Amino acid sequence: MAKGNKKGENGTYTNNSHQKLGRPPGGRQKIALFRRNGSRAYYFYTYQGDKRIAKSTGKSTKEEALDAARAILARDQAVYGGQPDPGMLLRDFAADYFLWGKCPWIASREASGHSFSQGSAASRRSQLTTWVLPKFGKRPIADISALELRNWINGISLSSQSKRHLYYTLKIVFDEAVLAKLIDRNPVKDFGLVKLTRKERDPFLLSDLALLFPDDTAKLLTVWGHAQYATLFMILAACGLRSGEARALCWKHILGPINGRYFLLIEQAVKFATGRRIGMTKAGKARPVYLPERARGALEWWRPYCPWSEPSDLIFPSETRGAPMGDQSLRDRLRGAMKRAGVSGEGRNLVVHSFRHGYVTRSKRAVPADLLLLMAGHADEKVQAGYVHPLLEDQLAQIGEAAGTIEAIWPKV
Repeated sequence: MAKGNKKGENGTYTNNSHQKLGRPPGGRQKIALFRRNGSRAYYFYTYQGDKRIAKSTGKSTKEEALDAARAILARDQAVYGGQPDPGMLLRDFAADYFLWGKCPWIASREASGHSFSQGSAASRRSQLTTWVLPKFGKRPIADISALELRNWINGISLSSQSKRHLYYTLKIVFDEAVLAKLIDRNPVKDFGLVKLTRKERDPFLLSDLALLFPDDTAKLLTVWGHAQYATLFMILAACGLRSGEARALCWKHILGPINGRYFLLIEQAVKFATGRRIGMTKAGKARPVYLPERARGALEWWRPYCPWSEPSDLIFPSETRGAPMGDQSLRDRLRGAMKRAGVSGEGRNLVVHSFRHGYVTRSKRAVPADLLLLMAGHADEKVQAGYVHPLLEDQLAQIGEAAGTIEAIWPKV
């Protein structure tokens, strides 16, 4: 007998390492118990064809583990003709995940006081149904390895940012499978996050806005080609909205006059992950935003030309009533407008979202922090910090204020 091994009750030898046993040529399958690192429960090996599979007994004592293993093998023999139970399929386990009002993970977050918006739920559900389930849905959860998950994520045609979102969606689902004791360890945790390759977005400067939005109406139309686009982009620049929020605006969302001022009520958005469906804002709640006079004038200019102008109609519709514009049309329009206006993007990453970056950067100098968080719809100042870009004139002003101190510490000649 090999040193360190001891005979078990069922006539086989067990130790604390994985015992390499070939499948018996016939008769009753042998049971060799072992523990995995960090697990209190005993495991045993069973077979699917020539493939050996480790299964948990869920028991921490050898006697209970042997009974549990025999019961599992007997069930497999009766139900699966001697083949092991393949375990729960990913599509069955994830059937309700990220569905609002049905998902157990969302319910647990709400119960523990953590927020999770309907927009985020819809986005993760889309990732699950568009990418994950078509690839792995028919597979048993326990049969999906970290290696194939990593190679799959690295190989799909998505941006680094989208891959990171997909990584977190997978992590949530497999964490839940661990809690449900369907698997012993989350395979997603065995490989790292996809590295971001996205360029930092730059803000549009006031000098850029002067070229993009000239006071002369004829010149404005020359830049943008259509009153609808000229007005939409002016709203993005003047109010700092997300593209999806601007495209989901209805005429009823213009509030005022209230004490001589006008505002926009931002209570919905076009959801990026679900095509052109309109849903809640990213934060999951409504917020007011101040509407500057020139932007309000642009809305009044555009309204007579808009095909539909009832209160519930979209301000910026597509060719179909009630259907918002697509985001790709905005990207195409912006590139042409920058070229016609003479705005150079050389050395800068200027995109549609750059209007929001410019809005937050300029407003940070004049608007109280809590008010800017409200109007921008940011969760906290840490998120907002990514939208604030140091401007040369601000840096020069700050340094100028410190000039006296710098002179005082420099030795007199």
